[in-house]
Amino acid sequence: MATERENHREDVIGRANVEDTPELLAYCDQLEGFNAGALRTVANKIEPWAPKSQ
Repeated sequence: MATERENHREDVIGRANVEDTPELLAYCDQLEGFNAGALRTVANKIEPWAPKSQ
């Protein structure tokens, strides 16, 4: 049974827009075995369009 994955694509210039190919998904699965992951999976969340005050 396939695991549902979050879509990390944003069709906007300057944002992560990587197609989830079977090879890329297999690589991401391997990274999880090392407690690591791909930056593209969080890049759009941690890089805001404009500064936000805390």
